Amino acid sequence: VTRQTVEDDYLGDHFIPKGTRITVAIDALHHREDLWPEPNKFKPERFNEKLPHRCAYLPFIQGPRICIGMPF
Repeated sequence: VTRQTVEDDYLGDHFIPKGTRITVAIDALHHREDLWPEPNKFKPERFNEKLPHRCAYLPFIQGPRICIGMPF
């Protein structure tokens, strides 16, 4: 998934100029061990609790769990 920045910004100490294309590596996000302990195990019960971060799980590109039918 890619997005383009609409204004200059910083990500930590890194300057990101307006117009920069940013790639969101969703698969990598969904396998971060600091957000998802044992990320490669099938554990559906992990979704019974509050997400560790509102954008930790982006199956439909935008969080939290946006519905693909939302515009309708």
